[in-house]
Amino acid sequence: QLALHLLLLNLTLRLFAFNSYRCGKIVMSAQTSHFTFLLDF
Repeated sequence: QLALHLLLLNLTLRLFAFNSYRCGKIVMSAQTSHFTFLLDF
C-alpha cells in the first residue's frame, strides 16, 4: 500500500515537472518571438 502511494506520488511529481518544463519552453519561445518582433519593428 505504501509502495503504491509512493509510486503514485513519484509519477505525479514527474508529470508536474514535465508540464512545467514544457510550459517554460513555450513561454521562452513566446518571449523570443516577441523580442524578434520588437527588433523587426
